[in-house]
Amino acid sequence: MREGVLHRLFPLFGYPLVALFLLLAWWNPDLLPADEPLDLLVVMDESESVGQQFSYQSWQGLRPLLADLPANSRFSLIRFADRPQTEITWKPISDNELQQQLQQPAPPRTLSLDSNTSAIGTALEWATNQLVPSHRSAILLFSDGRENSGTPPPALPDAEGNIALFWSSPPVRYAANHPVIESINLPEKVKPAMTFPVSIAITSPTAGESLLIVKLDGHQLTEKPLRFTAQSSTVHHLQLSATTTGPHLLELTILDPNGDLLDSRERYFEVVREHQLLYISHQPPSLPVQQLQQSGWGITRLSPLQLNSQPDSFKDTSLVLIDDIPADELAPETVTALTGAVEQQGVGLIVLGGPKAFGSGGYRHSALERLLPVEAESARPEAAAAFLFLVDKSGSMDSATLPQSRLATAFRAVAESAGSLRAGDHIGLIAFDREVQPLLPLQAYADPLSTLSRRWEVSPSGGTRLTPALTTAIGQLAAATPKKRFLILVTDGFVEGESIEPLIGKMQAAGIMLIALAVGEDADLSVLQQLATATGGQVLQVAKTAELPRFMRRELEQQRQSWQPAAVKTQSVAPMPFSIPQETAWLPVNGYQVTRTKPDSTAYLATPNGDPLLAVRQTAAGRVAALPGGWLRAVNNIHFTQSLLAWLDRQGDNPHLRLDYRSMAGELQIKIDALDSKGRWSDARVAELILETPAGIRQQHHLTPSAPGRFEATIKTPLSGLYQAWVRVGNERTHRLLQQSRNSESIETPVIPWLQAGVDQGSIRNGSKTAFTTLLKSTGRRSPSRKIWLLLALFLFFSIVLHERRAGIFAALPQKNGGDQNEST
Repeated sequence: MREGVLHRLFPLFGYPLVALFLLLAWWNPDLLPADEPLDLLVVMDESESVGQQFSYQSWQGLRPLLADLPANSRFSLIRFADRPQTEITWKPISDNELQQQLQQPAPPRTLSLDSNTSAIGTALEWATNQLVPSHRSAILLFSDGRENSGTPPPALPDAEGNIALFWSSPPVRYAANHPVIESINLPEKVKPAMTFPVSIAITSPTAGESLLIVKLDGHQLTEKPLRFTAQSSTVHHLQLSATTTGPHLLELTILDPNGDLLDSRERYFEVVREHQLLYISHQPPSLPVQQLQQSGWGITRLSPLQLNSQPDSFKDTSLVLIDDIPADELAPETVTALTGAVEQQGVGLIVLGGPKAFGSGGYRHSALERLLPVEAESARPEAAAAFLFLVDKSGSMDSATLPQSRLATAFRAVAESAGSLRAGDHIGLIAFDREVQPLLPLQAYADPLSTLSRRWEVSPSGGTRLTPALTTAIGQLAAATPKKRFLILVTDGFVEGESIEPLIGKMQAAGIMLIALAVGEDADLSVLQQLATATGGQVLQVAKTAELPRFMRRELEQQRQSWQPAAVKTQSVAPMPFSIPQETAWLPVNGYQVTRTKPDSTAYLATPNGDPLLAVRQTAAGRVAALPGGWLRAVNNIHFTQSLLAWLDRQGDNPHLRLDYRSMAGELQIKIDALDSKGRWSDARVAELILETPAGIRQQHHLTPSAPGRFEATIKTPLSGLYQAWVRVGNERTHRLLQQSRNSESIETPVIPWLQAGVDQGSIRNGSKTAFTTLLKSTGRRSPSRKIWLLLALFLFFSIVLHERRAGIFAALPQKNGGDQNEST
């Protein structure tokens, strides 16, 4: 009776209840048991700032966590510091070897890592690539979130996806279990023998005693006992000084009572001299030396010859003054060193004019002129001149004993003299021995330098006949358009007996000045002296053939009459960039060199017709002043002189070019900001960076802009110690010392922003056990595949019910009571 009642009631109540349960299960999968396996990948930070204690406790906390995982779950372990290292590849949680490893107090470590670096982004990217996308997965990151490798943020998992990311960070007390040096405060640059303060911040999580050792350049200065209470911070003060210019290394070390190392830090500082004037002149200084010395200036005078023999002269100076010196008296190596000192070290430079400087000193187109705020030529149009070069190619101009023949050197001198030519000048070239060989017609050329530098097909041979050559040269110059006419004769003086008196009259009538360069110590000067004296020119005897080019160029510059010997009034044309007494008298100057101010420079004093008397230019890190009239000699005002010299004194930093850097373990992150001369962002397309390693190896890098005027680069620097950086962007240059610390990764490093942002946005979850347990209970049941199976089961159930109602399958089953009746039915 009971079975029949159930048989009749089940279709009425059982079927709807089962259907309702299936519908609820499809709508809310939490009603079914969660037994979907989980792939758990642990990423463990073992950098210096995390601390070993946190790593050990995190590892030991994994045992109960894995015990709660569903059956068939898998486990993997990645350790990282400077790079990721997979220690346990995917293993089932029931694996015997894995269970044995979990019983150990510390995680397995097969390869060593550089604990000075923390590359969290790289480790997470590595971990994500180990996951199977179709598997339910979780990444558990054990880290303090401090990164110093500068790696880009990885693609973090979607909070609603199939991969969950958890982050567990150590409490502050786990950052270190011993005293650590948190920061060191000292200046980057100091003066020699100047006492300067150093402050050292030290923290300790535990109470105890230790010892602070202080070393300077490897020599121990002092040791200081330290006593700490738990969770204490102290600041210790020192007074240091150093006399030798250049970089110095400060080393700080903390030892425990047993002498074992607890922490160490290194910092560099640089000693630079100020108010050190290097005076380059043939005569004693014309400045008020005694008054300058009394106000703190140290003055050293060197002749150009002495300067050339002392390449390190600019190392210990802060200001260089060149007083009426021709450009060719400074060796090319000296000018290169001076340029580096000004542009990169910030050394100031003053160039005083006189009868032997600027235009008269061969500055035009020279390396020295490129430093100056003026060019050695007039800003006003000047009348063109005609220059005819007459070169002796007789047999005596050849010499097998010299590296280069006199004739070859003569042609090189002619080519280099093109630097003294101006727009509109006419040039011509004739070679001669017993015959005359015209090489270049006398006329104006668009590019004098390339025209005179071509290879001439001439060979030294025969004797010397001067009269036919002079006749040809005089004829060409007399027909030239320019009224200023110069005949430059290069010969060794071995002239055959000839009558030159008729030629002297022709040269005087044509207004030709003869400049003779007699090559060799044994040159016959009698005929040459007669010609030069009659035409207002002069004879220069060049004892050493190699000096012929600079003699020729200097003489041509002097003949252009850039030196104005008359007294001229001084006028102020711009406010001075430094403070001066109101009673400063602008006295006239007794002669000056005619120059013009460069576009990127400023003239402060000038003549009535606008020729600069004081012009200044910011040249990379240093300031350069030009006084074409030697005007400091005329100013009877020590206050003005002191103010000008102090303003030009060493700066060290280029205001238009700034280099900042961040020391990371194994690399330097460099940022360069560049402005043009008007203070706008530079439009340069490349920044040239030369980096010198502590081993003295120089590496060149070309940086492209990341934004207008902004250049950035991360450069591998595996050696710790002092690096030197030289930077050039357009015409701007700077120099800076960079320190690559041996211990770069520390608790001072902030939490990386993208990791904190992930927590705030919910894509990174709290790594607590409660949060992880919540994942195990919920995440798998939201799987779309589970809903599909439930939907299929529901469809199958309704299919069975419908078929039963039509075919009576359940009614046809055998029953205890009324079985025959059902069977017959």
